[in-house]
Amino acid sequence: MMQKFFTAIAFVVLMIATVACNGSKVENQIEQLSPEEITEFKRKLIRDIAKLPTEVSQQGKYHQMFDEYYEKEVSNHDLEKYYKNKDGKIYFLFTHISPSIKLKKVALGGYVVFSRDGKISDLEEVFRTWKHEPEVLAPIADMLFEKMVKGEDLSPYYTQNSGDEEIIQFPDSETYYDKKQRMWMSTRENPLKEFYDEKARKIDSVLRAQDSIALLNKVGS
Repeated sequence: MMQKFFTAIAFVVLMIATVACNGSKVENQIEQLSPEEITEFKRKLIRDIAKLPTEVSQQGKYHQMFDEYYEKEVSNHDLEKYYKNKDGKIYFLFTHISPSIKLKKVALGGYVVFSRDGKISDLEEVFRTWKHEPEVLAPIADMLFEKMVKGEDLSPYYTQNSGDEEIIQFPDSETYYDKKQRMWMSTRENPLKEFYDEKARKIDSVLRAQDSIALLNKVGS
């Protein structure tokens, strides 16, 4: 265990040196945002980057019934880095606590583009890291964010290419990000997929029925 820890530290030091030798660092523009702007940014993305409520579909997650759930997720996700380029594309880096005996976090990086009316027109999660203790994760996430913004290849840090080092968990050889559905997808067959999909459809049906009843009550009042 200790040997693995020291190996991770040595790898982190190497990454810091590598980033330092690759020219100027990408500016972290998060200091230009007010606390209110940071919270609003998180709210706009949270339903697409946070874990789905249990047995809820991609469509059902936008229902107001889950507002409280996602508001908690806003608090659970820390916006660590923010960079908006001249074309209006915003690169982001979030971290959140991952279940573990020790305090460990996961980092996720990607980009978003908003339309003129403030809605998401393009969104992609570029990577999600393996969970690490914060002091180990920080330089890993920093390095990946730098490379992402500069358009550099991240595939050497995928699990199938990184040897014993746990850096990027997703994507991997079986997992990819579907921009249309805004979620990570697996090429591996899931024998329970139809079962879970059916449960999600039933929940969606209940939510639609509740909305219809609420509308009728509002019209009748």
